[in-house]
Amino acid sequence: MDKTPYGKIVVNNDDENVYDVKLPKVVIAREIIPDSEHRIFSFDAEEPGSDRDFLIIYINKQKKLIEKKNNDYAFNSWENYIKTAFIQLTPEISNTSKEEQLYWYKSLKIKGDSMQIKSIPKADCDYIEEYKNVTKWIQWKKGSCKLIKFNFCY
Repeated sequence: MDKTPYGKIVVNNDDENVYDVKLPKVVIAREIIPDSEHRIFSFDAEEPGSDRDFLIIYINKQKKLIEKKNNDYAFNSWENYIKTAFIQLTPEISNTSKEEQLYWYKSLKIKGDSMQIKSIPKADCDYIEEYKNVTKWIQWKKGSCKLIKFNFCY
């Protein structure tokens, strides 16, 4: 937050499809997949309008700044982000069985801390190993802490 450099993610001068990522060895972030096929740098962030010149993101549970100028970025609210992800349940979800924790789900509706989910079949993603048709309401977060895991099928 004091604007001293924390790290860098830059396009490699020798190969524009490769990124040089210079961050600490341990990084807690939503997703960092720098390969040429995916190019995903996804961080928890505050609304982009909260600062005129910088994006405020979270790395290792600390606020960090990224200059808005010369950077392409997109911001998704939690609801929009959830619509792009598959969901896995955790033991913190009270009304779920161990079997249901093996399935992957998509979000149907979100109402505050509650979400209606539906399991997705194996045909929707090669990573899915277990499936049973389940539709149910769960508590997906408690305050500002999420109780679910997000997965993607790349």
